[in-house]
Parts: sequence; structure tokens; C-alpha cells
Amino acid sequence: MPAEIPAPAAAAAWIALDLSPTSDLPLWAAHWLADGEDGEHLRHLAGLSRSEPREVHDVQEAALADCRTPIPAVADAAEAAFTHLARLFLNGHLSERGLLNDLHSDCV
Repeated sequence: MPAEIPAPAAAAAWIALDLSPTSDLPLWAAHWLADGEDGEHLRHLAGLSRSEPREVHDVQEAALADCRTPIPAVADAAEAAFTHLARLFLNGHLSERGLLNDLHSDCV
């Protein structure tokens, strides 16, 4: 089953929680472009390789700003991150074990 591409708001939440999945952000940015988002930084992020984590990190906030998605406060970010995990679970993209593993790895 293919993984679900998170909305920019979910990515912004992970960045706020210092859990940014930098290796996935270029792929997600490409999907956001295909979904109609646009901007110089978003296009730059979509063109980066997952093996360029420093460059991804340097452009991630500006790319999300291109999507009109600011980095939220930590409390709001935690709510958004847990909501995203619940959505993945309910849509069948995440097993019970996967959900627990994600929660455990994010909390340690």
C-alpha cells in the first residue's frame, strides 16, 4: 500500500517538533507542486535529493511559506502530528504496531 503524502501543515508540525523527516521532504514538495502549490523555494525543495539533508533543512521553512503554511507553536504542532498519525491509521496506511512504533520513536 503506498504511503500517504502529508499535507504541508503536517510537515510544518514535524518541523516545529524538531522531528522533520528531511529525507522525505523533497518528494512531498513535488507532490504539493502537483497538487497546485507553487513558489520558488517549494520548487527548489522538490528538486533536491534526499541525500542533501543540510540543503533540505535550509529551505524547508521557506518552502512551507510558499504553501502559506507557517511553522506552528509546539502545542499546535503536537496536535497536528497526532491527528496525522491517526488519519494514517484510520485510512489503513499505518498498522497498530506502526502507530505505536511512530508514537514511541517520536516520544523518546
